[in-house]
Amino acid sequence: MGGPEPVALPVETDSRDWRARHPPPPLQAIVQQQQLQRTPNKRRNDRNERNEGDRNENNSRGFKDQTDVQASLPLQQQPPQPSENNPLSENRAVTTIAKAANPWSARRGAQSEKEKVFRTVKGILNKLTPEKYDLLLEQMMQAGISSAEILQGVILLIFDKAVLEPNFCSMYAQLCVNLSKELPEFPSEQAGEKPVTFRRVLLNTCQEEFEGADALRGEIKQMTKQEQVRDRVDKEKFVKLRTLGKIKLIGELFKQKMLPEKIVHACIQELLGSDTKSAPAEENVEVQCQLFSKVGKRLEESAQSGVAFITILHG
Repeated sequence: MGGPEPVALPVETDSRDWRARHPPPPLQAIVQQQQLQRTPNKRRNDRNERNEGDRNENNSRGFKDQTDVQASLPLQQQPPQPSENNPLSENRAVTTIAKAANPWSARRGAQSEKEKVFRTVKGILNKLTPEKYDLLLEQMMQAGISSAEILQGVILLIFDKAVLEPNFCSMYAQLCVNLSKELPEFPSEQAGEKPVTFRRVLLNTCQEEFEGADALRGEIKQMTKQEQVRDRVDKEKFVKLRTLGKIKLIGELFKQKMLPEKIVHACIQELLGSDTKSAPAEENVEVQCQLFSKVGKRLEESAQSGVAFITILHG
């Protein structure tokens, strides 16, 4: 089955020379165009340099005019000229403050040798832990405990620190044992009395501190006004916590054989009270339980304690 054959269309070719119409620009034209592009920047730079020169000239002219005006003023009205003695002078040599080799301070000037030792001991007690015990014990030995008065103050610091930290009473009791072996005896301030030793001062401190709680209890009983209720509760809590700390330390010192047995008997009698027919105070019962938990075994094995208990209970 045949059909009409396709007719081929004629192709028109372009024989025109497009390069001849738009020839490439010559090298001279390119250079001229680049110069024209640089011209605005150059003009701008020239303008800036001209303005800067004008400002410098005006400044120099103004400074000269100001100098002429100052020179024309009378001597009394002229401003002060820079000099080495003038504190406002720019040419004055700046001197630095020299630090003295031993600067004065109110605290250092009034600090005695005793206060220095107490300050050192407080720092050692604040850092004392079972891990650092040996190192800080050596520092305590070298703190400067050189008199009976300083020894009494150091023992009081140790006692107060142990009372505030009852969980570490065993460590402070061991500290007392080591110090009592290493520190020497000191002559008494009063003639004819025995030398002052660590153990004797510690014994007196324990007695005074434990008996001093009665004075605080007496003050608390007198606080009966309505506005004193809060202060009374705070003081009762303070006395209770301090008494517990004291009894724990006394028990640990007794276990370390730093205190005689009669001290423990005196504490028990004080806690039971003088009236054998009435029950002791509730806080005293708690303190006694703490004491017996520390030293009950040793007291039970002692014949002296058995006789003392019979005397205490039966009057």
